[in-house]
Amino acid sequence: MKKIFYVLLVLFLIIIFVKPDIYPVSACENQHPTSLFSDKEASTICIDSKNIYDFNDNDPENIAIPGHLYFPPNIDSPVSLIIISHGAGGIFRFHYDYKDMMLRHGYAVLIIDHFTPRDTIIDFTFKYVTEPMMVSDVINSAKILRTHPRLNGKIGYIGWSKGGIGPILLKNKHLYDKLVYKNDFEFLAGVYTYCGFDIDKENVTDIPMLLISGNKDKITPASYCSELISKLNDKNIEYHILADAYHGFDNYAFFFGSYLPWQPVLNANTDKCLLKISPIFQTVNLNDNMDLSSLKNRTRFLDECTSQGAYVQYNSQPSIDAKKILMKFINKHMPN
Repeated sequence: MKKIFYVLLVLFLIIIFVKPDIYPVSACENQHPTSLFSDKEASTICIDSKNIYDFNDNDPENIAIPGHLYFPPNIDSPVSLIIISHGAGGIFRFHYDYKDMMLRHGYAVLIIDHFTPRDTIIDFTFKYVTEPMMVSDVINSAKILRTHPRLNGKIGYIGWSKGGIGPILLKNKHLYDKLVYKNDFEFLAGVYTYCGFDIDKENVTDIPMLLISGNKDKITPASYCSELISKLNDKNIEYHILADAYHGFDNYAFFFGSYLPWQPVLNANTDKCLLKISPIFQTVNLNDNMDLSSLKNRTRFLDECTSQGAYVQYNSQPSIDAKKILMKFINKHMPN
């Protein structure tokens, strides 16, 4: 009974702390994707993206992905853009706090809604809205917005949790060269993201990357990122592990802290459960070379490589620290 109460409480907090206007799908439903731009400081754009289940999907369906585009006030000259990719719980109010901070520093911000047009509210399973889909949304957003007259062509990419897997994967030069249409991202960043991937150190992009983890995070443990960074030995990666920080430390939907019994926890960095992008752009399990290019195979991988249940909690100090670290990094690598 107590567990049911906590589950209901968490769901209630998620609902009340989700931004009420974050689902701009009405502008994109039943319409062809468009890149129509508005002169308003806040507007919705529709991104012509692809539903690629894995990176080797050669015949994906087209999909219109909505995103909120914001510009800093009282700036007439073109500005740089930061693309925000949400996590498995969707877009929360705290993402808009980051957006407001970035606007104050003179950056435009695009917050992508990866889930709603795919008939998804949350996806803790990693099976229905895959990381290749989310990466495709970001890259296609960048492609469209490079032509926006109010933007200067410089773009950074930040993801939280599940949304931060994309920046990790784009450190893979082989994959990056396949996916990115034009120019580079100025930086990549992931906040409490999943680092359980194997990348050859000879195959790493030189794009600056920032990673921020919590030392008490069991969902995306800091140790996974530490091991990946140690292997890559890449001077372009900046890494911070924040003290007294659980998963979701900046999300005040978890203000009271809660145990999530349904939350999958990936057992990475073992011989059985380490992922890699293959030469033919499949996500594969290094243990048996099984690809994750189908729902069946992803389900099998998750059954074999996850446990369930983890604690999440908001903490104001690491939240403050993360924002300071992030803005310092952005100002360094994509100054206005």
